[in-house]
Amino acid sequence: MAAEVVGSLVTADEMAKAAGISSKTFRHCLRQRNLRWHRHYDRWTVWRGSNQHRDMQEVLKECVAVASCRAEEEV
Repeated sequence: MAAEVVGSLVTADEMAKAAGISSKTFRHCLRQRNLRWHRHYDRWTVWRGSNQHRDMQEVLKECVAVASCRAEEEV
């Protein structure tokens, strides 16, 4: 696994893959959050360590928690 470099770009797809969830699911969660800094149709690409990255990390944690709860319900 590549080391995270503060100040480098990271995408929602990369974050989702690292967390073990579907990138489609993560992007859905991001859209549902309606983050003020993200424009419709823009890519989910941010600088590591930025406020936007922290927002995405927060949404990712919630999205992973919801996904794991759903997986447990299906068992």
